[in-house]
Amino acid sequence: MVKQLQEHKFNILNTAKYPSSIIPLITGTPQETIRFYTKLVKEHKIYALPVRYPAVPEKLGRLRIIVNSEHTNKEMDRLVKALVVVRKELK
Repeated sequence: MVKQLQEHKFNILNTAKYPSSIIPLITGTPQETIRFYTKLVKEHKIYALPVRYPAVPEKLGRLRIIVNSEHTNKEMDRLVKALVVVRKELK
């Protein structure tokens, strides 16, 4: 999953240094984070927890993507494709 996100040039925090099932995908300002989250949920039926200021620095809002052993490759591919579409639509 991390490799796929990196191939699509998503800004994710250093998961190599701190391996985890939680992938923090940086989305920007609080407003950008909520717009990204809203489109992901409403249009793609995918939930990723939005984390905004003051929990994180103001311009480093993020979506917390949580992957577990029950997720299939097909589901993870669907997530990556949805993230690509949402990012493109928000530009």
